Amino acid sequence: MITENWDNTKLSAWQNCEQQGAYAHPLDKPGIIAKEPSPALAFGLGFHAAVEEWCNQAIRLVPEDEAAQHSAFLMARNQELPPEVIEHIDMTQDKHSIANFQRLFRGYKEKFPVSLYKPLEVEKPFKLYLGEAKPGLGVNWTGILDRIVEFQRGTYFLELKTSSRRIDEMWLRQFQVSGQLRGYMWAGQQLLGKAFDGAIIHGVEKAPIPKTGRARSVGELIGASMVEIAPELLEEWRHNTLDKIAQVNAAHVAGRYKMNLGDACNAYNFSGCPYRDLCGTPSGMRKQIIEERYVARVWDPLASRRSMVLV
Repeated sequence: MITENWDNTKLSAWQNCEQQGAYAHPLDKPGIIAKEPSPALAFGLGFHAAVEEWCNQAIRLVPEDEAAQHSAFLMARNQELPPEVIEHIDMTQDKHSIANFQRLFRGYKEKFPVSLYKPLEVEKPFKLYLGEAKPGLGVNWTGILDRIVEFQRGTYFLELKTSSRRIDEMWLRQFQVSGQLRGYMWAGQQLLGKAFDGAIIHGVEKAPIPKTGRARSVGELIGASMVEIAPELLEEWRHNTLDKIAQVNAAHVAGRYKMNLGDACNAYNFSGCPYRDLCGTPSGMRKQIIEERYVARVWDPLASRRSMVLV
């Protein structure tokens, strides 16, 4: 039997658009990614690294070391960005700067202390057999769980998100039907050997440092929500995922990929799909654009920091 490794990032690309999936996560070769660095992605990785250090200090029962937490942020963020971009971000106190991280991270720890959400596992990697997508094709589900925590005598999966969108009820409600959340809950429960009592979503809005006193407080930029996912919904997610992977393999065999040519092209907070310009260009010009604006990568969903290897 052939076995493929899949994770939420790879699956989401193929669900958004077959052509996006074929560019980002082809089944038989490295994918491609835009050369342009992403301060938003770098900030998110840095924030997660700082939270991981903070939680691990609590797990190890050692005194809190804020300097180590800030160093973890800088190490994760800075390896994603060139020095000139880092310098500009920090000098202008951009929303992705170290100064903005420090105020948001301080507010996050004050609002959601580790004594409230006791960490049991932090940044836990997993690789679990999901099932057969079709006869002869097995699937491993892989990734890294943000946190497994003890909360009010229950065991919960906790997912942390940083976002440029306002963290309000509408933003939090999206996770009730999040395939990513269901995939993580399925994996966590396989690791635990029992069902979670639920999932907790923490959202941190990356609002810039205010220049007036009329801006919202840091506490108002941070929100939380509880999500309950019935076991039958996790099983439904598993079957849907296996069916989609079977469809992806059929498209790969055929060598033809459908383009979305719709909402997915202009998603990502309206910045657009990273492959939008390729799909908007005649096929004869795409090779040159790829050579000029993209680099090859091998995706590694189990990497705790940089989830890609550029080649």
